[in-house]
Amino acid sequence: MISHFLTVRTKSKFVFAGPSKSTEILLRYIAPEQLPVKYGGLSKDGKFANTDVVTEITVRQASKHTVEFPVTEVGFPLLFFGQVFKN
Repeated sequence: MISHFLTVRTKSKFVFAGPSKSTEILLRYIAPEQLPVKYGGLSKDGKFANTDVVTEITVRQASKHTVEFPVTEVGFPLLFFGQVFKN
């Protein structure tokens, strides 16, 4: 749906995977020892704790919503976890 508005270069920066493939896809980009156990990795580090801020957004069909991520460190990877639910 949003892909019509993105350039090929921008699209290449995103990977979408359903729940059954998410661990497989994450492990393509993140070393198992860096990926938290709850996502299929080996890390028990509390870096990604449940106390982190979570924002839930409902976007209606054919509408738009902008999400901004503050980036404070150059070259630092930004991980974004999202899930699409259909009613």
